[in-house]
Amino acid sequence: MPKKLLHKTLRVYLFYSLLILVFAAPIFYYATKKLYLQEADETLLLHKKEFIEYAAPAMNETDIADWNKINRNTKIYPTSNLLNDTIYNTTYYDTLDAELEPYRELKAPVSIQGKAYTYTGRINLVENEDIVKSIGFLFLAIISILLIGLFFITKSLSLSLWKPFYITLQQIEGFEIDKTKKPEFSKTEIEEFNRLNTSIERLIEKNITIFKTQKEFIENAAHELQTPLAVFKLKLIR
Repeated sequence: MPKKLLHKTLRVYLFYSLLILVFAAPIFYYATKKLYLQEADETLLLHKKEFIEYAAPAMNETDIADWNKINRNTKIYPTSNLLNDTIYNTTYYDTLDAELEPYRELKAPVSIQGKAYTYTGRINLVENEDIVKSIGFLFLAIISILLIGLFFITKSLSLSLWKPFYITLQQIEGFEIDKTKKPEFSKTEIEEFNRLNTSIERLIEKNITIFKTQKEFIENAAHELQTPLAVFKLKLIR
């Protein structure tokens, strides 16, 4: 079954928009998640720097145990020959929520009273993941609204743009060459439709001229044949 030009155009636009959405949504999600991990890493490094500059110089070995009790996400442990900072993802069991929760953790070598220790700092990623998911859902909502709006705007705009074409088509469908009334095509703002109307007007003029010529020929021929036919009939009667 033939399809309308408008429907086919809208289907192509819609397919392209959905294709963009399918590829853009995951990219946006992972890019946002990566940015949050980078922000978490910068926060961990900042906390470590603050500890080294402000807390470590005034801390004694006897203060380490108290520090570990007071600070939930920052711990000081005896050194394990750690030479460089290490940041990684890990999980810890949360007794309050009774479930494993993801963390971003930093391990770094520090010195307290001239002795080497390992500084451990961590950030709960649950909130970050929730924010990323919220942003992802917001992105999907905005894109969906954009696509719906684009669909209706394109449909409305297409109907407006193609209106002269459908008017021309309607006049051509109602045109009969044996009638004296010819289609009247109005000027439009679209050059292609004006060219189309001009070409159709020329074609109609040529066909009307040919039709009139043929009609006159047939009428003259019929008139010329009337006398011989009448004579022929009289001879048959006699």
